Amino acid sequence: MGCLFEKNKRMKIRFFLVVASLLAVAWLIRPAFAADATVGAKLAEKYKCNGCHDKSRKRRFPPVPFLAGQHQRYLVNQLRAFRDGKAKSSGGFKVAERYSHLMDVPASKLSNKDINNLASFYSVKQCKTLGDKELAIEEPKAAKACAFCHGEKGRSPFVYYPKLAGQNMGYLIKQLKLMRASAKHPVEKNARFHRTMAAQVIGLSDARIVALSYYYSKQTCN
Repeated sequence: MGCLFEKNKRMKIRFFLVVASLLAVAWLIRPAFAADATVGAKLAEKYKCNGCHDKSRKRRFPPVPFLAGQHQRYLVNQLRAFRDGKAKSSGGFKVAERYSHLMDVPASKLSNKDINNLASFYSVKQCKTLGDKELAIEEPKAAKACAFCHGEKGRSPFVYYPKLAGQNMGYLIKQLKLMRASAKHPVEKNARFHRTMAAQVIGLSDARIVALSYYYSKQTCN
C-alpha cells in the first residue's frame, strides 16, 4: 500500500508540474493587445521614432534598439515603464525598472492606446537583417543561458522577452552593462533593472558582454 501511495503521489506531482508548465507557456505567448498598426505608423511619424529606431538609417549614436519585428507586448511594457517613471515591485522586492532621458519625455505624452498602436506598428514591420546571410559565428558559452528566455540565436518565441537577433550591437552592450551595474545595487534608482537578468549578468566581464552582443547582432532576425 505504501508503494502504491507513493506512486500515486508522484503521478499527481508530475501532472501538476505539466499543467503549471503549460499555463506558464500559454501566458508567455498569449495574443497581443488590440491595436491599430496604421494609427501607430502615424504616431511614429509624428514623434519621429524612425529617426533613431529604423535599422536602415545610418545613425548609430546614441545606441538605441531597432524595433521592427519586436514583440508587441514587450514594446508596450517598455514604453509604459518610460512613461510611468517608477519601478515595478512584487512581494516588497523590485522586479523591473527602466529610465532614459531620451525616452521619458516623449513617452510621457502617450496614452495606453497610443502605446498599444505604436507597439503594434513596429511588431508587424518586417525585421531586416544587414547583409544577405547569417554569419557563421561561434556561439558564446554564456548564450546557452540566454536561449531559455530569448530563444535560439536570439529569436525569442515569448512575447514578454525581447528578440535579440539582428539587434544593434552598441545597444545590447549598453543594456547589459546597465543591468550588470543595477544587479550590484538593486535598491538604488537604476536606468535599467530586471530581477531575472540580474543573476545572469552580474558576473559577466566586459569581454563577455561584447562577445554576446556581437554574436546576437550578427544573427538573422527573421
